Amino acid sequence: MKIKKVERKEYATLIWVKGYNAPFTVPRPPEDGYTWAGVLHLHGIPWMLYEYSPEKLKDTRRKV
Repeated sequence: MKIKKVERKEYATLIWVKGYNAPFTVPRPPEDGYTWAGVLHLHGIPWMLYEYSPEKLKDTRRKV
């Protein structure tokens, strides 16, 4: 998913992605130049952010 906005807070970072109305809370912000986020979906709903990437990667399936 494309990263729309990165909000740095005092103790965490909020990552806003395109197509999802709520932010993901992570302890550290992604490095500069990383504009894509790998997101796990649970029952079709974005559930957990698990990786960052400078370019769009192909869609894959993960077993959780």
